[in-house]
Parts: sequence; structure tokens; C-alpha cells
Amino acid sequence: MVRAPDGELRPVQMKARPMIDWSRYGGHQVWMLFPDPAGEIPGRIWFLIEHDELLAWMKERHAAAPGWNGTWSDPHVGVDLARFLQPFVLNRGSRPKSTTLAS
Repeated sequence: MVRAPDGELRPVQMKARPMIDWSRYGGHQVWMLFPDPAGEIPGRIWFLIEHDELLAWMKERHAAAPGWNGTWSDPHVGVDLARFLQPFVLNRGSRPKSTTLAS
């Protein structure tokens, strides 16, 4: 659990890279916390995003893949994913933005 900028506690699953898994985290309001795996250590960019929001983005792009089964992970943050994740960057006190968080 982590305390969000609005003061509420959020259930968080920490991962080493961007990943989703509907069977474990879907529909449970779980947040995913992960770094850019390709970033320099120290100083990697970290992201905090609600699992189902990330799932919707990944599903739109990868559901047609032969191995799609509601799970997906990326070994790096590519250009399109980085663009999508910009509002969810945790860096020097910035606040993540989400359609599921009340501001």
C-alpha cells in the first residue's frame, strides 16, 4: 500500500517492468508501480498507474497477438508507451494523473 497525493491508501503491486495480468489484478483497483527498465541506475523514471487503465491501453495494442490471454509485459518502455505513461511519471514530487483518481 502507498499513500496517494490525495491522502488515500492505494493497493500497489511493484514490478520491474510494465506488465498487466487480468487474472491477478484486474477489477481490484490495484495500482502498478514500475521503473523504465532501460533507465540509468540511479535515476530511472518510475510510473504509478491503475492496473486496469494500463490493461486497456495494452489490450488495444496487443489483444490480437497470438499469445494474448489477459497478461502482457514489456521488457522496455517504447516510444508509444512512454507517451501514454507521461501523466503517470513519479519524479521529484510530481503527481500522477489518472482518470480514476479524484484531483
